Amino acid sequence: MHIFLTGASGFAGKNLIPYLLDRDCRLTCLLRDPARLPEELRSRVAVVVGDLTHLGMDVVSALASAETVVHLAGQLWGRTYEDFDRVNRQGTEALIEAITQADVPLRRFLYLSSIAAVGPARIGQPLTEASTEAPISWYGQTKLAGEQALAGAAFPWTVIRAPAVYGPWDPATLIFFKLAACHIHPITCWGRPEHSTIHVEDVCRAIWLALTSETRSHSTYFINDGQAIHRLREVMALVVESVDKWVVPVPIPGGLVLAAEGLLALGQRIGLTPSRLTPDKLRELRQPAWTCSAELITENLGFKASVPLGQGISETAAWYRANGWL
Repeated sequence: MHIFLTGASGFAGKNLIPYLLDRDCRLTCLLRDPARLPEELRSRVAVVVGDLTHLGMDVVSALASAETVVHLAGQLWGRTYEDFDRVNRQGTEALIEAITQADVPLRRFLYLSSIAAVGPARIGQPLTEASTEAPISWYGQTKLAGEQALAGAAFPWTVIRAPAVYGPWDPATLIFFKLAACHIHPITCWGRPEHSTIHVEDVCRAIWLALTSETRSHSTYFINDGQAIHRLREVMALVVESVDKWVVPVPIPGGLVLAAEGLLALGQRIGLTPSRLTPDKLRELRQPAWTCSAELITENLGFKASVPLGQGISETAAWYRANGWL
């Protein structure tokens, strides 16, 4: 299978490339900066240098020979709505247009979206595919817009909405392991937040099932690690255990997060907001639940996660250590 892949140099992409190569796939990767993809992976794929927001004829030519497209690229961080929209919506629309120009009979277009495209759940009530979309962040709003861009596409497509993803190459989760390594155990003090999680290996498994399935040409699925609800304190306790350090509990009051959100919003208006810690991200952080059910993808595609949370966190900590990240 010849696959055209975006987002190859990101966290998910660096895990998906070897997963697909092990299944005898041929990959063409769209890379803005090829140096960001490790040489051991870059040497095994075809590379097209480009940007989702400026797709040239070389990209159209590469798409012409592809059987499937896996669209992982997304903007996770930004200071303004336009930062997210440029990649998550406009970039997706540009990719769809390039496929149309290439006039290629795609077997499947796989779009990796996010639970953020639907918005937070209620305590004890994981989201399902029937839930009403009500994203609360710029990231979620633009990921949903990317999904909606597929509605009129002539080719078969599948959207996978992932919850919190972790594993090798993940820079976002690393901060929690580093805090534990520094003997700090943050404890949330706004209710008992709930989260769905999934190891990146199981994200790759879900993508592969969607690519190889002959069922349902226009489908959207949530995924999780086999357990829809994890308490955030449970997740943090497993991180502390994996690092194997003594820690000091540090309570984080909800009011502090709310105050920080207000201060960052003020800073944003005068151009002082950090690129990653933004009001948008804090708004997501203080929600009571980010949970979802994986019943539909299990029923339709036979998906079953293979990496339980405890094992996944332990293996992720081991990878961080082995690669000098921790």
